[in-house]
Amino acid sequence: MRYKFSGLLILLFGNLSAQDKTSFSLSEAQNYAVENHLRVKNAQLEYEESRKKVMETTAIGLPQISAAADYRYNIQIPVTVVDARAFDPNAPADETVAIQFGQNNNASANLNASQLIFDGTFFVGLQAASTYKQLMSQSLDKTEIEVKDMVARSYYNALIADANKKVIGENVEQLKEQKSQLDQMYKAGFIEEIEVDQLNLVLSEAEKRQGTLHRQISVMYKLLNFQMGRDIEAPLSLTEDLSAIYANYDENALLNNELSVENHVDFQLIETREKLSLLKIKSERVSRLPRIGAFYNLAQNSFVNPLQENFWFRSSAVGVSLSMPIFTSSMNHNKVQQSRIQLNRLQNEKQMLADNLKIEVSIARTRYIDALEQFRVEEKNLSTSKKIFDITREKQKNGLSSSLDVTMANNQYLQTQGNFINALYTILDAKATLDKALNNY
Repeated sequence: MRYKFSGLLILLFGNLSAQDKTSFSLSEAQNYAVENHLRVKNAQLEYEESRKKVMETTAIGLPQISAAADYRYNIQIPVTVVDARAFDPNAPADETVAIQFGQNNNASANLNASQLIFDGTFFVGLQAASTYKQLMSQSLDKTEIEVKDMVARSYYNALIADANKKVIGENVEQLKEQKSQLDQMYKAGFIEEIEVDQLNLVLSEAEKRQGTLHRQISVMYKLLNFQMGRDIEAPLSLTEDLSAIYANYDENALLNNELSVENHVDFQLIETREKLSLLKIKSERVSRLPRIGAFYNLAQNSFVNPLQENFWFRSSAVGVSLSMPIFTSSMNHNKVQQSRIQLNRLQNEKQMLADNLKIEVSIARTRYIDALEQFRVEEKNLSTSKKIFDITREKQKNGLSSSLDVTMANNQYLQTQGNFINALYTILDAKATLDKALNNY
């Protein structure tokens, strides 16, 4: 877990140099998001809160010192009725005397110190607080993984939009060039007007698609900025393309990777929750044991004028206290049974999670293999359609094919280009899914 005190400094003060950065590779975008995304920051705060909770629980077992002071002025001194024979042995047996005890001024100052000697629930609570901190650390790791996965998919979406923009842009330029040639051929009387009209319709549709795609790209870049934890309007450029990312990882290594269930962050989280459940049962059990503590008390009391030093009287005491429950009407027993039921549920969930993780890897691996096969097919189709398009254009220049033939070949080439880009995206998206299932982040 990378976040320690340095992580807290980044959280509080930010990374100023990173804020000025506008160009990002995929890994840089993921690392930026880990430092700046609000979900990660909240997870970091939860972890920091758990650290403070451990310190708070530890402090319970350390010496505790408190002070108190009190001043009272008795407007009317309380009256007490006593047996008259206390003052006069010859007084009748049923005679009483009303007297006043005390002074108008009463002041006191107390200093108390205590130390816990033994409390089973304290020691178990200390273990539980430490385990809870571990849970928050694992939750932070999981949040970082989820944010990296989210950024990767948004990065791929932005890249595929850029790739499609390039394809449609090249198509528009080719259509404009072709239109210029057809206009000249029409003026020279070599073709009919309908061929020019057909090309104008195709060009108009292509330009409309180009405008729509431009607006979509703007939204995708804003979304990626948001998921990185940046201002959505901040300038952003991506330094990698789909092909470069695909070329930078080993297909076989990913296919041969095996899942280690015990090291998966989701499995570790449920194991930690299981530990907390066991500690809860332990805490209920040890709550039946005695609680032992020591104390020291120092007091000063004044009954006349508290500003007169000679009228302060000191007292002090030291002692040991012991308390323990004797009979709770089965309340403790039922608490233990509830905790055991919760533990059994967690253990069942743990077994189901282990099986689910294996199934997820199997599904993700199958999807990844299918994506690889489809990509290789589309790669061949792209080469073939490009060849057909080039040959058809040459034939048109030599009068051996019509503009409609060129348009059809161009549309076919555009379609295969789109299929190729989508296949490449599908591979990377499937890779992200498989990486997450294998806990590779």
